[in-house]
Amino acid sequence: MVFMSIRERIKKFLNKVNNAVMSIYFAYQDPRTPRYLKVISFVLIAYVFSPLDLIPDFIPILGQLDDFILIPLVVFLLIKLLPKEVYQEAKKKVETTDEREKPKMWQGIVIITAIWVLIGIMIALSILKHYFRI
Repeated sequence: MVFMSIRERIKKFLNKVNNAVMSIYFAYQDPRTPRYLKVISFVLIAYVFSPLDLIPDFIPILGQLDDFILIPLVVFLLIKLLPKEVYQEAKKKVETTDEREKPKMWQGIVIITAIWVLIGIMIALSILKHYFRI
């Protein structure tokens, strides 16, 4: 079929972004990656796996914009800034790694969730202290 449906195009695009994020994860682990790119990579990976979004998904259209625009934009920027040989090696590693062997990043999800919970607790305590003089 010459023309792909919109659903197929979106699925293909998201698959490319997913592979690029996984490549960035492997490039993050490479010692040749500059420190400032490691920081940007960490923030991207943490945001991708964070249960909270910059714009909540329940807001129609705007809620998905960060997933469809912000994440791919940062991924594109990182791909351009990473040393070419580091990114190419990371990309090959993603292609050759079996799905079962790819990192699932559960520890990252737990850490990011714990950070959000701690921030929520700190905000709640701050509000309680302010209004109830605790």
